[in-house]
Amino acid sequence: MPIWLRNLTFKKIQEFYEKESKTRAGNPEKSWVDPKMKNQAKREKKTVSPPSFVRPQQSKTSYK
Repeated sequence: MPIWLRNLTFKKIQEFYEKESKTRAGNPEKSWVDPKMKNQAKREKKTVSPPSFVRPQQSKTSYK
């Protein structure tokens, strides 16, 4: 990869992250988790279980 392309790519990525950090300066959590969903999860506090159609696999071979 040519040096000019590496520099350009680095510059574009750096500008993108600087722009992102400025837009979410007021609420950094907003970019990761929607506060409404987080609060709903706190209220419910349910345990997570696998769906009913998922069953543990039993060995179907005769090897022990």
